[in-house]
Amino acid sequence: LVAVALAFGLLWPIGAAINDIGASRAYVRSRSTSQGDAAGRVAIARAAAEADGRWPTHWNNLGLRAVETGDRTTALAAFERAAEVGPFDPLIWKNLGTVQAQLAATQPQMRERARSSAERAVAADPRNPEAHAGAAQIYIVLGDKEAAVREAETAVALGPEDSASLEVAGSAYILSGRPADARKAILGALEQRETPQRRMLLARVYVIEQRYAEARVQLQRVLEIEPGNRDATNLLAQISGR
Repeated sequence: LVAVALAFGLLWPIGAAINDIGASRAYVRSRSTSQGDAAGRVAIARAAAEADGRWPTHWNNLGLRAVETGDRTTALAAFERAAEVGPFDPLIWKNLGTVQAQLAATQPQMRERARSSAERAVAADPRNPEAHAGAAQIYIVLGDKEAAVREAETAVALGPEDSASLEVAGSAYILSGRPADARKAILGALEQRETPQRRMLLARVYVIEQRYAEARVQLQRVLEIEPGNRDATNLLAQISGR
């Protein structure tokens, strides 16, 4: 009996380690854009999360992969579990709150849950610009102009060189009808790193300012970086002839 007990005691952690390794490998595979289609990555991410549910990164990853497919129900459940096992990560609260805010259009009870998630994001790490930028993103989706600008400006104050905070600030200023401030923030973000999203935001600012030629330049650049971008194509069509 002693020998059996000792053998079990030795084998149990080995089995757990193998399980951890398998879950980690599935997690990495699910994040690879070359690993099949989006639905396939969701299946792999689900396997990783269910194989070892102790890790918030696995549940958060499942949520992100579900977002790619437009499956907000799965995303919501995954982010809720991620927040449960990793309540001190502001980015998880941002992801959860964003989905809740998106669902609020058809599920009014989600509106207050989204606000709570924004508050939890900030509370998780109050001196982290990403925490405030995450809260601002949630408020942008909710359409709360004042709260979005407040959190975005706090994020920029904490991290003046943080391009993600500047990008979110640009979106918040667009929402609040402040195109000049939005343009300044987005140009600051572009100085740090160019992305199609930031070029799109700048194009939207130029459209608001009726600077259509400059908007077209930005949209054409988006299509150079990301051929077939639907948002850029649609906006180009909307401003055609202006």
